[in-house]
Amino acid sequence: MHVVVQALIHQLVELIVHRGLATGHLPVLRGEERLSNRLALRRKGLELVESLRAVIDRKAEAERMLEIDTEQLKRLTKALRNAQALRSQGQAVRDAVDGVRSAIIRRVFNNQLNRVWRDLFVRLAPSEPFVPAFRIPEAETRQLQPKLITVDRDTGELGGTPGAMLSAGNLNTAALTLFIALHLSVSEVLPWLILDDPVQSMDDVHIAHFAALLRTSLRNTAGKSSSLCTTVNFLSI
Repeated sequence: MHVVVQALIHQLVELIVHRGLATGHLPVLRGEERLSNRLALRRKGLELVESLRAVIDRKAEAERMLEIDTEQLKRLTKALRNAQALRSQGQAVRDAVDGVRSAIIRRVFNNQLNRVWRDLFVRLAPSEPFVPAFRIPEAETRQLQPKLITVDRDTGELGGTPGAMLSAGNLNTAALTLFIALHLSVSEVLPWLILDDPVQSMDDVHIAHFAALLRTSLRNTAGKSSSLCTTVNFLSI
């Protein structure tokens, strides 16, 4: 922009000098020709002045847009810093949640839970050769994930997943006994055990075993006073 202004000024000065306006000495010309020459010089000077004004106006507009862009850049930079701070806070919260989750998994899904789950499952499925269990990775990691497995009840050898090793009926039994095992293994928040139609897939023998299991389990829960609430669909009995 400064280069353009300087070029216009140079042209204007050159026009004045070369035409004799700077010293006041003009070639000897006839009156009409002199007047015509003066008018031409005046028009040329006015054109240069208008060009210079246009350049100055464009320069002012460019400076105004630069100021606007500078303010916008400041706002965007501030927003970026805020976003980065929020991201760091979110990552910290995520790390804290993963840490708490891993601690809960290690505290709850442990060998004690497996023992209680095994005892309950065997009582309801005495002929099933495999029992379900949880296996917790030994490696320390924030995103700890317990893995469902089955174990041979006699040899202790690992089997496949419960879905592959257990029948449909025993899968229901595994889910139901896990629910009760969690209730017995973890410190309770509310003294209630709520079951929604737990006998819908059981025959009379299994219903009797399940009722005896509930009575025994709740009676032998040391230091706990639990209330059992259950719903039953009589059409399934």
